[in-house]
Amino acid sequence: KHNKRLGILPGSRMPEVGENLYLILRVIDHISNLKYENIGISFDVALVSLLDDYSLGKIVNSDGWRLRYPTNKDHPLKLIKNHSIVNIHRDSFVKVVQSSNVLISMAGTATEQAALLGKLIVQLEGKGPQFTASFAEAQRRLLGPNIFCAKGSVQEYKHMIKTCDLILKLLENSY
Repeated sequence: KHNKRLGILPGSRMPEVGENLYLILRVIDHISNLKYENIGISFDVALVSLLDDYSLGKIVNSDGWRLRYPTNKDHPLKLIKNHSIVNIHRDSFVKVVQSSNVLISMAGTATEQAALLGKLIVQLEGKGPQFTASFAEAQRRLLGPNIFCAKGSVQEYKHMIKTCDLILKLLENSY
């Protein structure tokens, strides 16, 4: 159904993975509101099992997202807010990375593995303790030209706009 796939790698360490996912979902919501008339983008999260449905619900409900459970076992759990639908895939890193045109990442090893596969990756600066602005900058320097970041925290509107523009541009130019 979708022209493009945006994979989401929020990391794997608790509780940072929840905080990272919260920031990424703010970006997804903003992108969806910009492009809602012709979204054409599938949003797919590779989520670790440590972040169970109850904990996930606590993280996302505070920002207006709601969980929609699948009607059959072949469909993923979904997060829904306004025009945004995000598919949750647990323990499906390879599936999400291979099927994505572009990835949003706030992860260490996952970013490195995706970069080695030649994927386009947009990093968001996190609060840490693991994934910080300086860690992300070091990854970009070491891993090459397929890793991007609109500098600054997406919690500031001007950086949110730059990040969303960057993601949309990369998606439009991806194959």
